[in-house]
Amino acid sequence: MTVPRLEAVAAPLVKILDAYEANALTQTADYLLRLEPERFLHGFFVQAGLPPATTVGYGGWERATGPRFQGHFFGHYLSALAQAYAVSTGVLADELLVRLTVAVVGLERCQLAYAQNHPDNTGYLSAFPIEALPDGRDGLIVPFYNLHKILAGLLHTHQHVPGRLGRTALEIASRFGSWIAAWAGRLDEPSDILATEYGGMNDALYELYRITGDPTHRRAAEYFDETSLFDRLAAGIDVLDGLHANTTIPKVIGALKRYLVLSDVSSSTTAEQADLARYRLTAENFWRMVTEHHTYANGGNSQGEHFHEPGSLYRHAMTGKTDGYGENSTSEGCNEYNMLKLTRELFLLTGDVRYLDYYESTVINSILASQHPETGMVTYFQPMAPGYAKVFGRELDEFWCDQGTALESFTKLGDTVYFRSPYGILVARFVSSVFTDPDRNLRLTQTCSVPERDLVRFTIDAIDGEEIAAGTVLLLRVPRWVDGEPSLAVNGSAKDLGTITNDGWVTLPVEAGDRIEYRLPATVEVVGATENPNWVAVRYGPVLLATELSRADVDATYEAGVLVRLSSTRDLDSVIVVDDPEAWKAHPRTNVVRVSDGPNLNGTQTMRFELRDVDARASGWTLQPYYSLHGARYATYFTLKPRETTEHPI
Repeated sequence: MTVPRLEAVAAPLVKILDAYEANALTQTADYLLRLEPERFLHGFFVQAGLPPATTVGYGGWERATGPRFQGHFFGHYLSALAQAYAVSTGVLADELLVRLTVAVVGLERCQLAYAQNHPDNTGYLSAFPIEALPDGRDGLIVPFYNLHKILAGLLHTHQHVPGRLGRTALEIASRFGSWIAAWAGRLDEPSDILATEYGGMNDALYELYRITGDPTHRRAAEYFDETSLFDRLAAGIDVLDGLHANTTIPKVIGALKRYLVLSDVSSSTTAEQADLARYRLTAENFWRMVTEHHTYANGGNSQGEHFHEPGSLYRHAMTGKTDGYGENSTSEGCNEYNMLKLTRELFLLTGDVRYLDYYESTVINSILASQHPETGMVTYFQPMAPGYAKVFGRELDEFWCDQGTALESFTKLGDTVYFRSPYGILVARFVSSVFTDPDRNLRLTQTCSVPERDLVRFTIDAIDGEEIAAGTVLLLRVPRWVDGEPSLAVNGSAKDLGTITNDGWVTLPVEAGDRIEYRLPATVEVVGATENPNWVAVRYGPVLLATELSRADVDATYEAGVLVRLSSTRDLDSVIVVDDPEAWKAHPRTNVVRVSDGPNLNGTQTMRFELRDVDARASGWTLQPYYSLHGARYATYFTLKPRETTEHPI
């Protein structure tokens, strides 16, 4: 069964009830409220010739001198404020709106004042001088990357905030898009803008064009299409080795956005419509290359912010290099944010459940794993080599790119749980939540803790207490990791899934009052898929497991790049000695055994697992969900060695 014309649901229609994910949103919203939009606006006011409301702006990557990415975090802040506002109510929503209003009104003032002083560049809006374009100046790095975040934040504001403020945000964005087209058109060689990282500028500008229909905005987007890269990816050539990952992924998102937007534009010529297929193929091929040949067990990719040769994950995660961007610089957070964005769009386009399998795993094992659940602060990298600790950013003097994308990730956790189609309501992710569909008079409540417990409960109720729309159908995803077959009961009666399951979906007509029990048993899986067959990770269902190796000196860090702190090594290995690695991997159910749940050393109640038929040291390790682990040196990957090659006794 192909699921046609999938439709995303509006953010306010989904409320996350899961305690862990709800806490992630709360921590992020609290952080948003501690930040001051006036300080972010300081540089914008200076460039516009207006007196700033504060004496200084923020520091870190937002500082006004030295190596910096001025304006980038403010753009993420706008997006996160808008997204958090969309899913909040009461006092919290009011407080978020106050800050968003200050931000948008301030940007409007700056843009209009700059236009008065510089009429040839009407529409320009930035915290840094226009002379820094396109490749930076005086320490200002990747200027269009920074500008993209502002544009995206304005578009998210328009999307999530109704009324005058949303319209104002779109007006600012529209003027900005028109300025880009005019500015790029004056360049002797417009392709020069492709030489420096520019974020998702093509993606955002095509989205702007979708909203406004203004051909000027389409032309602006096209300046950022790197068609030479797209042609090679569309041809199925893996050219990723050496490419900066978080530069490349947004380019491909933009290629897919061109396909999606122009496919729906009746004014496109026949030739343009015929050419669009390669943009879709670019995205599909790229996603396959990354997920099959460049992705770690947590869903992350890259080392030192770059892709490397296909099938070289082990070599680059275990280099032994412990300074600079060494082996501890795997799995950069921005990459996973962008891969999830690409994955979601591909699922909306195709309805293919394999995209959801990746999405689910990466949300759990990369996004949730990046946040300290008590402070809300997040990581830049997540080391896959053993013996490192997660390093969490500081609130006010770093403002890394990964802190910015995390603001967005944790304010939109509900956007890929449910979808709509003509067939009905799709349940894409298993997380306790409530979905309200006014068009069908439906309130769908999902209660679960997968995979800790295999039971997912759904209750079907009418919003008004009467009946839901006739013919309403629920489509339940069958995840790749399910152990054997799921089972289903409706109002206490078992259903034969063989007759109602197709292409990874269970199709179930529902009525008001239905109570559904969907069981998804999980099992242990040993994950390899690297060039070293004995370097393995362990998953239980979709959850990556890890073990603590030490709590010694976990806060030891050093600085690399621009203010990026990385974990210092303590030379800890994660060798597991077994009689025969191949035989051990072939029997994960008996060699990785779930024991009673219990508190970890942070006091969090988690699933717990122990290893069997291993050496004495490894038999003392307790594995737990990687996402719940912080304040410790850990291992997510383990090196299996036969007994005779090691000193560790069995």
